[in-house]
Amino acid sequence: MLRKITLSLAFIAATFIANAQQRESNTLTDKEVREMTWVEAMQDYRVNFNTVVDKFNKAHRGVPYEKGRGIKQFRRWEHMMGQRVDENGVRPHPGLLYQAIQGQNNQSTNEYGEWTAMGPYNAPSNGGIG
Repeated sequence: MLRKITLSLAFIAATFIANAQQRESNTLTDKEVREMTWVEAMQDYRVNFNTVVDKFNKAHRGVPYEKGRGIKQFRRWEHMMGQRVDENGVRPHPGLLYQAIQGQNNQSTNEYGEWTAMGPYNAPSNGGIG
């Protein structure tokens, strides 16, 4: 009896763990996105780019510019990320970008090319080459 209960609890725990790990890769629910601040949304690649921009604009509507509020940093991020999203505002997965960079690094074995000495080979006897 105790063995059945232990096995049942282990199975249930494994199911919850598997669902939790699978949930991380899925998209967020609308409620989760609504509850995020613009900073949290900006840091989560699963949030649509256009949603992040809308959240920022709503948070800063009618607020005068003030140093130290992150406005310039956000605008830089917006410009950089705006070139990397697709037409629907879906941001790229950071792990895929990292894998692509690693693939390029692995392909180029000789980083600086095939260099050979072209001379002059013998230095003058009174010193100095040039």
